[in-house]
Amino acid sequence: MCERHRLLLATHNEHKTQEIRDLILLEGLPYDVVSLHEMGDDEEIEETGTTIRENSMIKAQTCHQRHHQQHCFEGEVRGVITETPQGEGGFGYDPVFRPEGFDRTFAEMSEEEKNRISHRGRATEALIRFLRSL
Repeated sequence: MCERHRLLLATHNEHKTQEIRDLILLEGLPYDVVSLHEMGDDEEIEETGTTIRENSMIKAQTCHQRHHQQHCFEGEVRGVITETPQGEGGFGYDPVFRPEGFDRTFAEMSEEEKNRISHRGRATEALIRFLRSL
């Protein structure tokens, strides 16, 4: 049996954590994905950046200061914000975000389809490549 490792995400958002946990589990990698909350770190990280990327870096740097490790992975998806929410799946912006080249929002897609094209799914693919290289 191989040794399991803990992979700490710089987030308190349990939906994001579960989404990434599921993708890592599907790959059969020996990592337990945990959120800051699950590590007992409930102190909010103030998002003072002007972009999602800046706020992600602030969270990663704060996580590094508190827990002494940092690796950042990015993913991008282009699309439009719809005028009205559509679909029942997902969380957050999923009901109002329609990716380029699709006629459905993330909330109308299966989790598998969304994870193949979403920014978080693409960032997780980069994370998985990194973990396999260790």
